[in-house]
Amino acid sequence: MIINSRVFGKSENKLIILHGFLGSLDNWITIAKKISDLGFEVHIVDQRNHG
Repeated sequence: MIINSRVFGKSENKLIILHGFLGSLDNWITIAKKISDLGFEVHIVDQRNHG
């Protein structure tokens, strides 16, 4: 099984964002970029059978 994911930024401060029902990681790209600009490494992940 392959799980779709993306990572923004590089930091020791990590944050994982999971989308809600009927969503995908694409819903969080803009927010993940802004959070990474604040010094976080942000991982956004599609849940199984999404994205």
